[in-house]
Amino acid sequence: MYQYIRTYISIYFIILLFISTVFCDDNKTTSFDSYGINNISIEFYQPQSFSKDPINYYSLIHFVEYAVLAIIPFVKIKHFWSISIGWEVLELFISKEWARESWLNKLFDLFFNWLGFKSVRAYFGRKSK
Repeated sequence: MYQYIRTYISIYFIILLFISTVFCDDNKTTSFDSYGINNISIEFYQPQSFSKDPINYYSLIHFVEYAVLAIIPFVKIKHFWSISIGWEVLELFISKEWARESWLNKLFDLFFNWLGFKSVRAYFGRKSK
């Protein structure tokens, strides 16, 4: 029973994190009204630079987020890579200013994601096959 409760809480946390990240404006206010069906547009935002600001304070956030993700026992390494790469691809289509990153920053984000995930798994001795 406890295992199922942890699973539901973990899934809820991931969904809440995704919704708050995508639907929050840069000034930290949430407006679901502006995301109606008429306002949906998908646009690719090409990074303006290859190497500008490769490591920033978001790198620490990436490390912590994926360290927390590593605590969830049913998340395997294939899930980790799917979420991690999927998020970086999704950022290319998010119109918010915080999603504008260089290509090198995206690579470092993947590195910090991996570092956070593997560090916690190594500390707790969990396998992540």
